[in-house]
Amino acid sequence: MTDPTATPAPATTSTAPADDAHQLPEPVVREHSITVDGKPLAYTTTTGLMPIRDDKGELQARLFFTYYQVVDADATEPRPLTIAFNGGPGSASVWLHMGGLAPRRVAMLEDGGMPKPPFKLVDNEYTWLPETDIVFVDPVDTGYSRAVSDEAGKKMKGQQGDIAAANLSSAGIAEAEQAIQMTMKKEEIKLPEQAPEAAPGVEAAASEEIAGEKKSGKDEPNLFFAICAILAFLVVGYMVFALTAQYLTTWEKQQIPVVGFRELDQTLHKK
Repeated sequence: MTDPTATPAPATTSTAPADDAHQLPEPVVREHSITVDGKPLAYTTTTGLMPIRDDKGELQARLFFTYYQVVDADATEPRPLTIAFNGGPGSASVWLHMGGLAPRRVAMLEDGGMPKPPFKLVDNEYTWLPETDIVFVDPVDTGYSRAVSDEAGKKMKGQQGDIAAANLSSAGIAEAEQAIQMTMKKEEIKLPEQAPEAAPGVEAAASEEIAGEKKSGKDEPNLFFAICAILAFLVVGYMVFALTAQYLTTWEKQQIPVVGFRELDQTLHKK
């Protein structure tokens, strides 16, 4: 959301390729100011679409972003930059954007509930902007980000697309794919690869070690702890039963009289 009363910042020169002129609009820059901890905080917002291209340089998607940058003419060091996007799948950055980190947020009720319309924006006293500049990103096909086609969108919604986007080498891709499959299937880590002539010996030694562990009875401690737990449960149960029986017996011997409300009222008002 942008404030229509905000002062436009100076226009910036686009560095996009010539073929993007009819595909991507110019970024929109505005100047704003809020009050945080009693101090004014001036900043600019830049919203736009970033082109996502394949290896051939062809446009595959337009990624929407919102960039918040603090205006500090006296700054001597670069400010930190945080790139924020909501958890997925299929979720835009609007929840973190308008609900938590940005300099402006949606006004909510005191208990966190949703107010009745019309809704409005208020200064966010919890914004991260005093500490870091922020870029909010909408993943492809969420928010205002869109793929140029359904086929291009499918490439960006799976682990293969994530791996390819990392620009890994062939060996790195194979290694990453194996790690992903092992994590998904919850497989154990394989033994380190050995020279071809040594591999059979390693496998045989590992099989013998596993068989030896089974024969040596290493599962016996688990059975021992189970028996101890059962015995402890029986002992505690017996103690509870014995204490309860003793209490009931003592209560009967004392012959505690039971006084109803009527007898109590008569006793209190007895002249």
